[in-house]
Amino acid sequence: MSENDVQIIRGAGARIEFDTQDWTTSYTSAVINAGEPVMRDEAASNFVVIIANNAPEISSDMFVGVAAEVSSETNTVDGKCLVDLAIPGLTVMRGNATTSTNA
Repeated sequence: MSENDVQIIRGAGARIEFDTQDWTTSYTSAVINAGEPVMRDEAASNFVVIIANNAPEISSDMFVGVAAEVSSETNTVDGKCLVDLAIPGLTVMRGNATTSTNA
C-alpha cells in the first residue's frame, strides 16, 4: 500500500498513539504511511501493523483504524504511530483499489 490509500470521510473516533514493532522482530519491513489501514498485530497484541492483502479476517483480526501520520519504527527500534480510530457503524471510509480489476 502507499500513502493516503484510505481516507476517513466522516465519523472518525479519537486519534490515539499506538506502539509499532521494529522490522527485525515483526513481519513488516517498512514504516506505516499516513492513510494506511492498520490492525492489531496477531503475534504481539500491543502493536499495530499495516493490513496486508486478504486481511483482516473476521475470526481473528482486529481492525483499529487509519494511520494519521508516518510511524517511527526502524530496523532495530520500536516506534509509535498516530491512528484515527474507526467506530463500527459510524465511521465512513474511502479507499483506492489495489488492482485495475478491483476498480
